[in-house]
Amino acid sequence: MLDATFQFKELTTGNDLAVQPDAIAPFDLEALLGTQREGSPGLPLSIRSTEARLGDENIQGQATITTTIEFHQSPKPYVLVPGGWSPLALSPTRHFLIDRNILSLLGQLESGISNPRLERFSWWWTLLDQSGVSLNPLPSAFEGGRQQALSYEEFVKEFDSAVERLRRAVKEAEVVRLGEEGLRAAFAEVQAVQSRQSREADFLVAICPATLANVVKREHRRQACEEILNALQERGLDSFSLVSLCVMSALYRTASGGDYPIGQKLLKPTLGYTHQDAYNALSDLRHLEIAAIATGLFLKPPALLTEDTALAALWTVLRPKGTITTQGCALVLEVDPALFTGLHPRDAERLVQLLRNR
Repeated sequence: MLDATFQFKELTTGNDLAVQPDAIAPFDLEALLGTQREGSPGLPLSIRSTEARLGDENIQGQATITTTIEFHQSPKPYVLVPGGWSPLALSPTRHFLIDRNILSLLGQLESGISNPRLERFSWWWTLLDQSGVSLNPLPSAFEGGRQQALSYEEFVKEFDSAVERLRRAVKEAEVVRLGEEGLRAAFAEVQAVQSRQSREADFLVAICPATLANVVKREHRRQACEEILNALQERGLDSFSLVSLCVMSALYRTASGGDYPIGQKLLKPTLGYTHQDAYNALSDLRHLEIAAIATGLFLKPPALLTEDTALAALWTVLRPKGTITTQGCALVLEVDPALFTGLHPRDAERLVQLLRNR
C-alpha cells in the first residue's frame, strides 16, 4: 500500500518529481466529511520522504510534499489508523481487522448481487488481495450472529465462519486463524465486556428515547446533562467513556443539521429505541475499542477496516490509542471539540473536563 513511488510534475518548472514516501499524514474529520459531498475537490495529501528526486537531482534530507489526490471511487471502506483515517490505497499497514459489515458485503458479492455500492467496494477490495496482507475477523466474531451474549462454542463458530468467508474472498492475502489458546484468550475479552455492555445497553434504552430522540433546547441541556450523569452513576458506568461521549455528543448537537452530529449518527436515538438498537450501536463502539487497544499491544497493530462513516468520524475526533496499566489495557482519548457541534470549543473543553473528573 505504501510500497509505491508517487510521481508528480512540478507546476513552475515542469520537472518530474518522484517520491518514495516514509509516511503519509492521516486524514482528518474535514477530509472525511468532504468525501461525502458531491463534487469533492479531492483529499489533501501530505507526504514525508527522505527519498525524493526532482528531475535528475536527488533531494537531500527530509522533504514534505503537499498536494491533493482523487480516486475513481469514493474512498470507502476507511482504514482507521493512529491519528485519523486513510483510504486503502494509502494505508500505512497491511494488517486489518474485519467487521461484520465488511463480511456482509463480501457475502453479497459472492451471491452475485450488483449495485453501485458493491461495485465501489469490489474496486477497493482488490487492493487487499495481495501477498503480505493479513485479515483478522475477530471484531465480527465478538459481535456474534444473533446479537446477544455468546457462549464459547458460539464464539468459535462465528470466528470459523468468518474465516471461511474471507478465505473464499481472497487468493493471496493471509486470513488469520487462531488455535485453542488464542480463541480462549479472545473469548475471555468477550466475557469481560459482556457485563459492562449489558449495563450500557440499559443506559442507552433509558436515555435515548427520553432525552436524545429530539434536539434538546439550549436552556434544557444542563438538566439533561445531569440526568445523563446520574444514569451513568446508577449503573456503575464511567462518565468518561466511548458511550458517555457519544451520548453527550448527541445531546450537544446543533438544531440546524448543518454540522455532522457524530453521537447522533452512531446511536441513532428514536422514541422507540430498543435493546436491539443499543446492541447495534455498542457493537460498533466495541470494534473501535478493539482497534484502539491493539495500538498499545503490538508494534505493528492491525487497523480496523470499516464502511461506517460515523465510526470513522468518532475515531478521528477521539484519536484513541491503547496503553498498558497495572490493571491491564486502557484507552487514551484526545477529544476534539468537533464532537460537540452545538458547543463553543471552550465550552466543549469544560464539558470534557467535567466528564474526566466526575
